[in-house]
Amino acid sequence: MFFPASYNFAWAAAVAAVVAGVIWMIVTVIRSPLTSLAKALWIVVAIALPLVGVVAWFILGRDARRSSAGSAT
Repeated sequence: MFFPASYNFAWAAAVAAVVAGVIWMIVTVIRSPLTSLAKALWIVVAIALPLVGVVAWFILGRDARRSSAGSAT
Protein backbone atom coordinates (compact mmCIF):
# COMPACT_ATOMS: atom_id res chain seq x y z
CA MET A 1 0.00 0.00 0.00
CA PHE A 2 1.26 3.47 -0.86
CA PHE A 3 1.42 6.15 1.81
CA PRO A 4 1.94 9.84 1.10
CA ALA A 5 5.29 11.38 1.99
CA SER A 6 3.59 13.40 4.72
CA TYR A 7 3.08 10.16 6.68
CA ASN A 8 6.81 9.55 6.60
CA PHE A 9 7.49 13.06 7.88
CA ALA A 10 4.86 12.69 10.60
CA TRP A 11 6.35 9.39 11.80
CA ALA A 12 9.85 10.83 11.68
CA ALA A 13 8.73 13.82 13.76
CA ALA A 14 6.98 11.55 16.27
CA VAL A 15 10.03 9.32 16.64
CA ALA A 16 12.30 12.36 17.00
CA ALA A 17 10.02 13.76 19.71
CA VAL A 18 10.09 10.49 21.66
CA VAL A 19 13.88 10.22 21.34
CA ALA A 20 14.27 13.82 22.52
CA GLY A 21 11.93 13.10 25.43
CA VAL A 22 13.92 10.04 26.47
CA ILE A 23 17.19 11.99 26.31
CA TRP A 24 15.64 14.81 28.36
CA MET A 25 14.34 12.29 30.87
CA ILE A 26 17.68 10.51 31.26
CA VAL A 27 19.54 13.80 31.73
CA THR A 28 17.07 15.07 34.35
CA VAL A 29 17.06 11.70 36.14
CA ILE A 30 20.86 11.69 36.35
CA ARG A 31 20.91 15.27 37.66
CA SER A 32 18.16 14.61 40.22
CA PRO A 33 18.85 14.03 43.93
CA LEU A 34 17.24 10.56 43.83
CA THR A 35 19.05 7.48 45.09
CA SER A 36 21.17 5.48 42.68
CA LEU A 37 18.63 2.65 42.67
CA ALA A 38 15.77 5.02 41.86
CA LYS A 39 17.80 6.60 39.06
CA ALA A 40 18.62 3.17 37.62
CA LEU A 41 14.97 2.12 37.72
CA TRP A 42 13.81 5.31 35.98
CA ILE A 43 16.44 4.85 33.26
CA VAL A 44 15.36 1.23 32.74
CA VAL A 45 11.76 2.41 32.41
CA ALA A 46 12.86 5.06 29.90
CA ILE A 47 14.63 2.49 27.75
CA ALA A 48 12.05 -0.30 28.06
CA LEU A 49 8.93 1.87 27.66
CA PRO A 50 10.04 5.15 26.08
CA LEU A 51 6.74 6.99 25.70
CA VAL A 52 5.22 5.68 28.93
CA GLY A 53 8.46 6.32 30.81
CA VAL A 54 8.71 9.95 29.71
CA VAL A 55 5.08 10.64 30.59
CA ALA A 56 5.45 8.89 33.96
CA TRP A 57 8.62 10.86 34.77
CA PHE A 58 6.94 14.11 33.79
CA ILE A 59 3.94 13.36 36.04
CA LEU A 60 5.43 11.34 38.91
CA GLY A 61 9.20 11.64 38.91
CA ARG A 62 9.48 15.38 38.84
CA ASP A 63 7.22 15.62 41.90
CA ALA A 64 9.39 13.10 43.74
CA ARG A 65 12.47 15.07 42.74
CA ARG A 66 10.99 18.31 44.10
CA SER A 67 9.98 16.70 47.40
CA SER A 68 13.45 15.11 47.77
CA ALA A 69 15.13 18.44 47.13
CA GLY A 70 12.81 20.22 49.54
CA SER A 71 13.43 17.76 52.35
CA ALA A 72 17.21 17.93 51.90
CA THR A 73 17.39 21.60 52.86
